[in-house]
Amino acid sequence: AANARLSDPWPYWSRHPSAESAGALLSLNEEAMECVRAMLLDSAQAAGFRLPDRAPLPSSEKDPDAPKPALSAYMLWSMQERKSDAYAGMKVPEAGKALGATWKTMDEAARAPWVEASKEDHARHAREMASYVPSPEYA
Repeated sequence: AANARLSDPWPYWSRHPSAESAGALLSLNEEAMECVRAMLLDSAQAAGFRLPDRAPLPSSEKDPDAPKPALSAYMLWSMQERKSDAYAGMKVPEAGKALGATWKTMDEAARAPWVEASKEDHARHAREMASYVPSPEYA
């Protein structure tokens, strides 16, 4: 028996499933699990148990009267710069990468007007939020 083991490194090979039969076993196990889930659900409902309802997802609707959010200096600059002919034929991701690269290379003096405009926009947002009262259906 010891010599047989040395001569054949896989004497038990016939007992191992092939890749095809392993896939078949996995699909059978998935089908069996679905069957078990269905049986458990049926028996739980028959016994009077109720599964808890899922909590509703938060509404993604926003109040149309709410103040617009403040924009960063980069966003103000990129919205203006995107209109130029340099980015006319580009797709959005390509233009975004090019705009980001350009913004990174700009010095503080070139960014200064956009930083100032961003500060003004943040002040506008703060003023509007101070006086904003949400509509009852969006509160």
